[in-house]
Amino acid sequence: MEDRIKLRPVISSIDIDREMTEDEAFQNMTLRPILKMQHELFIAFVKSEILKKKNKYYQIKAEEKEAYLTQLLFRNTKNANLLRGMVLGHFTVTEYEYYSQNQKAVNKRITSMLSKRIIDSRSEYADESR
Repeated sequence: MEDRIKLRPVISSIDIDREMTEDEAFQNMTLRPILKMQHELFIAFVKSEILKKKNKYYQIKAEEKEAYLTQLLFRNTKNANLLRGMVLGHFTVTEYEYYSQNQKAVNKRITSMLSKRIIDSRSEYADESR
């Protein structure tokens, strides 16, 4: 299982010497590296979902796009579960045990962090020439 952790990118901005709560440590040492590692897959998923909806995303006003993505990806239970699964599949057994004891809080963190990552990466799927 240690091999799984070795695959994750190191995020140099994380101050490992700073005191963190258990939740902060889990977020910084587990979730952030996994989200960074899986970034290309998340973007491919977003592109695929936009395409399935006949590129409606590219036809709506700029100020409506964030709400549209939130609806498409996170309020749709199937999509939210798929995205969450892309993260959970990279947990070690110990990390999964922590997750299972703190599922609601961790799911909220995953959704929040992933939503921000996807919204901030719009330029990677914003090809409106489709």
